[in-house]
Amino acid sequence: MQFFQISKLSALLFAAFFTFSLSSCEKDGNNPEGAKNITEEEAVDIIEAALIANTEGVSAEVEDAAYIADEYSENFKDSPEDRDPSSNPCEETFDSTIVRSINNANLTAEYSLNWIWSFTCNAASLPVSMDFASTSNGSFETQRLISNNASNSQWVVENLLTGTSYVINGNYARTGTSESKIHNQNTYGTTILIEVDDLHIDKSSRRITSGIANVSLTASSPDGNETTIEADIVFNGGGTATIIINGNSYTISL
Repeated sequence: MQFFQISKLSALLFAAFFTFSLSSCEKDGNNPEGAKNITEEEAVDIIEAALIANTEGVSAEVEDAAYIADEYSENFKDSPEDRDPSSNPCEETFDSTIVRSINNANLTAEYSLNWIWSFTCNAASLPVSMDFASTSNGSFETQRLISNNASNSQWVVENLLTGTSYVINGNYARTGTSESKIHNQNTYGTTILIEVDDLHIDKSSRRITSGIANVSLTASSPDGNETTIEADIVFNGGGTATIIINGNSYTISL
């Protein structure tokens, strides 16, 4: 009788241990304790920062490209005899280094940038397009986000001598860390890729008037949990763009 009681107790303990172990494995495998998935609101903040001009996003990149294009295309609007021969960019590669800083109540930012650009010319030695590449390193802090990041981009600028707008295609990649200042104040390692299609830049204002882009954001939390979010961007003109994630729309100022 005593043997039966001991055996029964052992069986019950084994069953309890097995159930606990199975439950623990399922928890660890499917939803690790403490794992953080980036929220949609946090993703919007990070994507916004990769788009707006003051945090060296896409808007700053394409405005810089338009500025360079202006410097050279203006010379080619003159008749051949009035052109400055030293401004002929064909078969040349140019580069420049820029440092930018902002310090105000809503934003602090510090960036160093390197630009490289060259032109494709036609048989008449007139530039028809410009290849513009940029790399940057820096940091910023807004009211919602703190970030340290590095970026690189490649752009093709067309419509240099015709029309009222430049047309820009290309891509922008940024990696770094992003610390949210809202809610749980989560920190993520982030990689973001933005691919731009037919971005129109007004030649007078150097501002975006229309275009679209696709965005892929991968965010890794300190515990190694990784989330990828896909988004679409519509550039509305008037200094705004709309970020679309999972059917939800967020309009931002560029």
